[in-house]
Amino acid sequence: MKKIGIILVLIIMIFTVTACTKKENTKVVNDNTGHLHCTRTGVINDESSAEMSYEIYYTGDTINRIESVEKVTSPSRNTLDTYEKSYRTIHSYYEDVEYYETEVVRTDNTVASYIKIDYDHVDINKLIEIEGTETNIFDENNKPSLTKYKELAKKAGAKCSNA
Repeated sequence: MKKIGIILVLIIMIFTVTACTKKENTKVVNDNTGHLHCTRTGVINDESSAEMSYEIYYTGDTINRIESVEKVTSPSRNTLDTYEKSYRTIHSYYEDVEYYETEVVRTDNTVASYIKIDYDHVDINKLIEIEGTETNIFDENNKPSLTKYKELAKKAGAKCSNA
């Protein structure tokens, strides 16, 4: 459990410390069902950057599904190796979790992490066991909360809008 926490914190710190573009305009969602689109970009170093995109589908304040793409672009093989290894390590914790799909795709100058989580069917208790109870999107009833997601996204510098 601590390993996944440490790895997640390292990935978050890398994007936070590496001059991420910070945007704080998050729209308030009033519809009962909807689709929220969040993006974030970051500079890893002089030659490397990151683009992150998150599609959040929800009913009321309950998230039904999240689809995310985190893509690192770099001419440096070492940078890409580091991110690929980190993504694969994080994904390995979720291998046995049904309705939690992951994929890592590597090209000559990019590495991308794809994640699809179906919160309507996934074992929430298993996710909480893996991720812990601190700094997650689950409310007091262990439901994935849109409100909590938007708070975390804002803190991370993501820009969200209704899709």
